[in-house]
Amino acid sequence: LTIQEGAQERLTGLENSLRKETAVTEEQRAQIKILRQSLEHNLDRVGIKFSAGSKTQQIEGYLQLMRHEQQNQELRSQVAALNDKLSMFEQNHQRALSA
Repeated sequence: LTIQEGAQERLTGLENSLRKETAVTEEQRAQIKILRQSLEHNLDRVGIKFSAGSKTQQIEGYLQLMRHEQQNQELRSQVAALNDKLSMFEQNHQRALSA
């Protein structure tokens, strides 16, 4: 290959690489847009609004709220299980008293 041909091949390779990177970047940008819209929708659902300068705090607050909701649900499940056990204990106790 001549120097000019080698340079042309290298340039073509770089152009192809740049096209691929651009396509990946555009795809990532589209995914980020979808994630942002989803996050904003969820924030709106729980009554949190974006305001200038505090997006990070609101996102952290939303994430904390989601963790608390999950913990709350777990505690509700535990309370329900304990109530079931208590009910069974009371029934067994009543049967024992009746016998």
